[in-house]
Amino acid sequence: MVGRQSSSRGGKIGREQLQGSYTVDADCTGKITLGGIVGSETHWDFYLTEDRKRGHMIRMDEGNMAVRTFER
Repeated sequence: MVGRQSSSRGGKIGREQLQGSYTVDADCTGKITLGGIVGSETHWDFYLTEDRKRGHMIRMDEGNMAVRTFER
C-alpha cells in the first residue's frame, strides 16, 4: 500500500509519504506495517467499518502510543 499523511509532532508539521503492507481478516480487523514515518518501520492493529471505506488504527510498537483514523 502507499499513501500520505499530515502530522503535528510537538508543534512540528510534517507531510510524509507512506508505504507498507497489510492483511485483512474476515472480521474486518487486520495488521499494517508501515515504513516512511519518521524514518522507522511501525506496526499497527486496525479495524474497518462494514463498508470498508473507513477505519481506525492503533500503534503496537513498545514504548509508543498513537491512534489514527483513515478513509478511502
